[in-house]
Order: sequence, then C-alpha cells, then structure tokens
Amino acid sequence: MTQSVVSSSYTIQMSDDMLALLQETARQEGRQVHAILDEALRVYFDTRQQHGPRQHVAAALRGSIQDFDALYAKLSK
Repeated sequence: MTQSVVSSSYTIQMSDDMLALLQETARQEGRQVHAILDEALRVYFDTRQQHGPRQHVAAALRGSIQDFDALYAKLSK
C-alpha cells in the first residue's frame, strides 16, 4: 500500500544570495527547489523536537543575569 503525499503552495521571501545558493544546489543535485526546502525544513523540525531547548544557552543566560543583573537594570533605564 502506498502513502499519498498532499502538498500545498506557499510563497516565501528570502535573500537573493540564499535563493541563488538554493537554485544552484538544486541544479547540481538534479533536484527540484521545493524538494530541497522540504528536506531542510524536515531536518530543522526533527532537530528541534529531538533536542528541545538548548540547555547550555539557557544556563548561560541565567548566569549572565545573575552576574550582571545590576548592570542590566541600569542599562534598561
């Protein structure tokens, strides 16, 4: 039994250099642009689901707030 894939059209904006890189990659790999975008988005979302929030970033933020709370308060005024 085969699984059917439903796709939708969506317009996006990106920088000219990113578009050029995307188109060149598609040409070199003999693939459609939408296939590369689909793969990139799947990797992005799979990675986010597997790793959740980046703990080292949250820890660095907590440490920074603890160390520089007074400075941040002065800067916010």
